[in-house]
Amino acid sequence: MSHARHCFNGQRFPFEGSRYAVSLTAEFVDPLSGKRIAGRTKNISRGGCFILTEGTLDIGAVVQLCIKREGIEFQTLAVVTRMTPGQGLAFAFLDTEPAQVARLNTWLMDIVD
Repeated sequence: MSHARHCFNGQRFPFEGSRYAVSLTAEFVDPLSGKRIAGRTKNISRGGCFILTEGTLDIGAVVQLCIKREGIEFQTLAVVTRMTPGQGLAFAFLDTEPAQVARLNTWLMDIVD
């Protein structure tokens, strides 16, 4: 899987570890309109994810992101690092709370098994 780095306003965000293909329910809020945008993850890693969605946002937009797995939520701030028209958005996670990091790590271990 990719260990790519994406640029955002001159800052680089490493995608920590491998990306894992997994389809999970995702939702984020457009910071300008307040509109909720739904989608599904295409892949996820410790540092970010790609969400398949019809919604678009500008690169650099910061959102509150919620991903659900088996009724449990992972929540974090995230920044849009890439937009692929007709496919979706790539996000890098920002300032994720320790409890949420632990939840994500557990999910990733389950996905790998």
